[in-house]
Amino acid sequence: MLNQIRLFILVFFISIISASGTPNLIGIGSLKSMQTVQVIEYSIMPNFRYGVSLYNPATWHNLKFTQLSMKYNGIKNSGSVMNIGSGLSKSILIIPFKKNSAIGFSLEPYSDQNISLRDSLTEAIFIFEDTLNLERDYIREGGLISLQTGYGYKLNDKISGGANLSFVFGSTRASEQLKIDQVSTIEKHRYNYSGVLFQGFTNFYFSPNLAVFLSIKMPVKSLETIYQRYHLFEDLNGNGFHDNFGDFPSPIDISAPKKEYLDEVIHSPSEIIIGLDRKLFNRTRFHSQFSKYSDKGVIQNTYNKVANKMIKSSTNLSLGLIRFSNDLSTSFYDRFIFKMGFDYKNSIITPKIPIREFGYALGISFKFKSLNNQIDFSYSGGFRSYDDNYKSESFQQLQVGLTIADLWFVKRRQRRNE
Repeated sequence: MLNQIRLFILVFFISIISASGTPNLIGIGSLKSMQTVQVIEYSIMPNFRYGVSLYNPATWHNLKFTQLSMKYNGIKNSGSVMNIGSGLSKSILIIPFKKNSAIGFSLEPYSDQNISLRDSLTEAIFIFEDTLNLERDYIREGGLISLQTGYGYKLNDKISGGANLSFVFGSTRASEQLKIDQVSTIEKHRYNYSGVLFQGFTNFYFSPNLAVFLSIKMPVKSLETIYQRYHLFEDLNGNGFHDNFGDFPSPIDISAPKKEYLDEVIHSPSEIIIGLDRKLFNRTRFHSQFSKYSDKGVIQNTYNKVANKMIKSSTNLSLGLIRFSNDLSTSFYDRFIFKMGFDYKNSIITPKIPIREFGYALGISFKFKSLNNQIDFSYSGGFRSYDDNYKSESFQQLQVGLTIADLWFVKRRQRRNE
């Protein structure tokens, strides 16, 4: 009986999920680096302050003080399904030392997934010589975290380099529920992930008015998955948990779930990024960034029999203007940094489903106190369109950041005895 119900769950959920088309739904979820305009947020060119990008260690040597920066954002996606979420988007500590070096440590979300789907139609089917009413639910939630360490070094006035090592880990939990005449049968799954990514950076400063930035990302260890499938059970007490208060079978009567290493590599990303930084006038600069992303991972029914699709490739062109502050000025207006940007993404979901996305962003930052502490605000939005099998959607994001600076590793002057 339980095996037959499991077959019904599989067949019915495939028909439900195929109607949804958000990146949050597929694979390991929505990648954070693809959720905003890159020249404003995930840029390898200086956009945090003059000469510095938080995402490019090869620019960190331009910092005079140790920086602790934290960012918090809220995201809303509207389309065939609506997703609303908020949380810490980045926390990074950068420590410049000696004259031309800096090291950094950061923690940030790598991807997130939060799905709750319900079949709004109640169906009646004839099975085992009886008529049954069916309702179906699918819940999948979790995400990946990236713990990073980076190092940057200025070789000379024309070239600087850096590297970043990312330890990616996390988990997602899935629950499939089939309700038959108000009695729910539930099967739960858990996926634990781990992987390591490397990203190298090289900056070329041709003149104070022109600079080119290059970056290559590749996997050191592709994302591995440990899969656990829990025993199917009837949730007779209706609380959604498998417990000893009436559920069948009882947890004490079944064996613990076995851990299984999946043979398939579900995420193995590579990316090439090229950025051009051009001075226009005064402290205003024009940024253009092009990136090409690909994923050699393969998602099969073993990993996710409901949404076994993934973003296989993506190209992104991002353009922006940034007006930096003037640290030497005493004017209140000159303490502000103003940003604006646009980007266009063209991605492919397996097997060959195109995604076209247009985004825009505005940002403002304010420096305060003598060490140039900084508070940041940014808003971004855009539109995402698919082919005829998916509905178009819009997205918005609001982000707030705070940076606190301090003076580390500076030798104190010793007072001479007269």
